[in-house]
Amino acid sequence: MERLIEQEVLENQIYVMTLDRKGSSANILDRRFFREFNLHLDRIEAITNLRGLIIKSAKPSIFIAGADLNAFNQNLSVFELQSILEVGQDAFNRLAKLKITTVCAIHGMCLGGGLELALACDYRVATESKVTKLGLPEVNLGILPAWGGCSRLPRLIGLPLAMTAVLSGKIFPAVKAKKMGMVDALAYEEGLMAKALTFVEKKKARRKARSFVHSLPVRSLISSKAKANVMKLTRGNYPAPLKALEVLKASTSRTLDQSLEAERIAFLELVEGSVCKNLIRLFFLQERSKKLSLETDDVLSKMIVNKAAVLGAGVMGSGIAQWISSRKIPVFLKDIDPKQMANGLNVAKKIFDAGQKRRVFSRVEAVAGMDRITPVMNDSMLHGADLVVEAIVEKLDVKRKVFSELENHVSPGTILATNTSAISISIIAEGLKYPERLLGLHFFNPVHEMKLVEIIRGKKTSNYAVAKTIKFVKQIGKMPVVVADSPGFLVNRILMPYLFEAIRLFEMGNSIEDIDKSMLAFGMPMGPLRLLDEVGIDVSQHVAEDLIDRLESPFAESDFLKTMMKNEFYGKKNGKGFYVFDRKKKGRSSINKDVLKLRKMDLSQETDMRVLVHKMALLMVNEAARCLDEQVVESPKDVDFGMVMGTGWSPFRGGPLRYADDLGIDEVVRLLESFARNDAPHFEPCDLLKWMAKSKVKFYKETFYHPLVKGVESLSEAEGSLKSELITA
Repeated sequence: MERLIEQEVLENQIYVMTLDRKGSSANILDRRFFREFNLHLDRIEAITNLRGLIIKSAKPSIFIAGADLNAFNQNLSVFELQSILEVGQDAFNRLAKLKITTVCAIHGMCLGGGLELALACDYRVATESKVTKLGLPEVNLGILPAWGGCSRLPRLIGLPLAMTAVLSGKIFPAVKAKKMGMVDALAYEEGLMAKALTFVEKKKARRKARSFVHSLPVRSLISSKAKANVMKLTRGNYPAPLKALEVLKASTSRTLDQSLEAERIAFLELVEGSVCKNLIRLFFLQERSKKLSLETDDVLSKMIVNKAAVLGAGVMGSGIAQWISSRKIPVFLKDIDPKQMANGLNVAKKIFDAGQKRRVFSRVEAVAGMDRITPVMNDSMLHGADLVVEAIVEKLDVKRKVFSELENHVSPGTILATNTSAISISIIAEGLKYPERLLGLHFFNPVHEMKLVEIIRGKKTSNYAVAKTIKFVKQIGKMPVVVADSPGFLVNRILMPYLFEAIRLFEMGNSIEDIDKSMLAFGMPMGPLRLLDEVGIDVSQHVAEDLIDRLESPFAESDFLKTMMKNEFYGKKNGKGFYVFDRKKKGRSSINKDVLKLRKMDLSQETDMRVLVHKMALLMVNEAARCLDEQVVESPKDVDFGMVMGTGWSPFRGGPLRYADDLGIDEVVRLLESFARNDAPHFEPCDLLKWMAKSKVKFYKETFYHPLVKGVESLSEAEGSLKSELITA
């Protein structure tokens, strides 16, 4: 078995450990690592004339990525997890107690357990490189740092800053980490070892006494404010930050051993909870998307996109062009309106400028990004593009005309993609010479913030086009999900019934506040009525009409959005929708009292927040099950991944189908049927849910059998069929 750690003793008696997990782009911490690490500590303790230890990495962009999360997929017992925690804590304690001076030389990502290893050293030196970042992101996985992070970080940088780092799970650039005190010095990459050697000459580090900030009154005040902030951000749905807060607060008044024990106990409590399990599953769904590929023999599909083009310099088009250029790919931005082109370029520049302020880009990188966007006014300039994304008005006839003309100006291997959110890809492709190269590439707004991209395969779309587009989406740092050409595709198909149910509940007399607050408490990032305002009342109505026309399943139809449009309530775009938006103070809004006058007020109000939640959330579950039944996507994982990444669907609940499993499929069906009986036929549970409830089947088992297979016409026939389709979950 290949070694994970190489060692060298320099002439000046400095022991150098070089972390290098062969065959992997990242170093990770697992049992095997700790066994080897302890062997090195044995050697170090046995050499009497050593003057110091330097720990560095051979990886070009990752120091240590953290713990091996695959351990969570192995159904380890609590005792096994406790053993892993103890092994790591003991190893880092040994490192901290070495009599020689220890220095961690950090280049690349140093996260989770990697930073905890660094904290056990006397000094930390990091490169100023953009790839060097430090953090303890464990709370984002529903756990907390338990290899000493909650115990050593407050002792190093003080309780307030430690709380900022641990409770937020943020990852900090090296410069910021230095200001916070996590890092003792910065160096250029080529000078990292030289800088580390200067620290070896120093005596072992002594931590500052922080008697005032760690006194009981101050600790209590800091903790109280931190808890209030956590509750405001999480609404109490995420237990990890609250548990970490308890451990951090107590760590400064306990011995190190007592604090480490508290870390272990808290970690083991959290890891048994559903929130942790769902967040870790979501992490693996993201990793699954990053590795997505389509088997194809076509060599061309494996080639990267060297030049792209975007048609339409509106908000979406300019946002897509900005993102592509930010990934160092030259991009043509085409629009026939010079004024619109100027506006689009200004939008892209504002995104780069905002990124520069947040230190996402340097000034040089922002300028270079804008330089990679070339404005053009006609199709003849697009010949060199490997992929063209159309992002113009959502009108079928316009899109078909644009692609028909575009075919004559691009090379035969160019992929043609439309950013439509609703129009059928197959219908757009009708009449094209080469319909096999057209597909949907649905970015979500705002492009620079939303990670998900839906790749929609039309009836004639080739494997080559899909394979190359998957590669492109990953090339630009987005996460792809492949979807069939179906009304609304995946995300909008599931989202729109939810939004229209919110409208129906509002028309029945429920308050805007109750409707939105109920779903915020459920874990959605934004209430449904506020989301309608953000998307635009007219855009939402257009998408809904398309779904109603093309879907066979019932839909809570409503003319209320049309009424709002007649009264010029278009949402945030013109300052009035369900809310009134303050133009001077961004983010400020209040209830639009005028919109209340547009509904019938003599209907009874439904004040039970649980009923509101069930009516809205379970409609999404029902539609998600239909999407799986109709094979809009291949797996329950695709459904949940798409909804969490595309809409922010309550991450701690794991997605609509995971939520259905946790609530119980039979309970989902019972609730839907009870709502349907009350003059609301759109709640009728789909056939798949009914069969699953009857058969006691869940979406997330090792595999689940889909009974409604092609060629089987009735449910009873499906249940007796031996040709049930197996969907790997």
